[in-house]
Amino acid sequence: MLKNIRVTDKGKYTCRVDVSDWHGEAYIELEVTAPYRILPPNNPVIGVIGADIILPCQLSVTTLSGSFKVQWKLLRSSALVHEVSYNGGIQAESEGEKYRDRTELFFTGMTQGNLSLKLKHVQASDKAEYICSLDSDSWYDEMVVELDVTGKFRILPPSHPVIGVIGKDVILPCQLSDTIIPTSITVQWTLIQPSKKPVKILYNGRFSEDQQNERSWGAMEVFSTEWTKGNMSLKLNNIQLPDRGKYLCSVAAGDWKDKVAIELELTRKYLCFVPCYCSAM
Repeated sequence: MLKNIRVTDKGKYTCRVDVSDWHGEAYIELEVTAPYRILPPNNPVIGVIGADIILPCQLSVTTLSGSFKVQWKLLRSSALVHEVSYNGGIQAESEGEKYRDRTELFFTGMTQGNLSLKLKHVQASDKAEYICSLDSDSWYDEMVVELDVTGKFRILPPSHPVIGVIGKDVILPCQLSDTIIPTSITVQWTLIQPSKKPVKILYNGRFSEDQQNERSWGAMEVFSTEWTKGNMSLKLNNIQLPDRGKYLCSVAAGDWKDKVAIELELTRKYLCFVPCYCSAM
């Protein structure tokens, strides 16, 4: 008999019998149906350095009774972050040394299935994977939450319009001031003028198919390998007159975001003859 079944007991078991010179074995697969489970977040959580952040941990049920223990710890090192034992009231509570006075559980929400952790004054070193676990009289479950961290970046505005030569390539600059850039970041380039309505060019690393089809005379590129260095610039190949206008670079990481407008002006190529007489091409 297997007592106090847990989620981790799910799997295939072997039953083996040996009698004198005979033996036999059979396989039994155990499926486990949970009275509740912890709902995993869809995406990493992004915290801004110096601000507070909520690491979500929500049960699939909205009523939790009896005695139980909620624990938050680091995935890799198993170091304790925050732990609470509950039995109709808080019986014991402790914090990891690194997180002392920086973590908080929502006690009034725990019996309603909210086991989320509030992490105060986020630091760059808080970037990690965290385990939220619930151990009750009848069940155990756990879930991993990834915390990514970003600085309070701003986009450095260009000091003058970008001037491109028709038929050549041009780079529209978009550089972040901070070097602590999360892996989960949203970058959007939009053409806002002279269009009557904004035309989305790029969103989160993917170009708009409509814009690619419209701009049949040249490809567009981003420097995605340099995003971790804060370089969100856009490269337009073989620029033509329709490319002229005002572009908006928007960058968002969690609740932190910034945007800047870049003006692209075009000029034609010139040939200069000695001593220096120029004629338009």
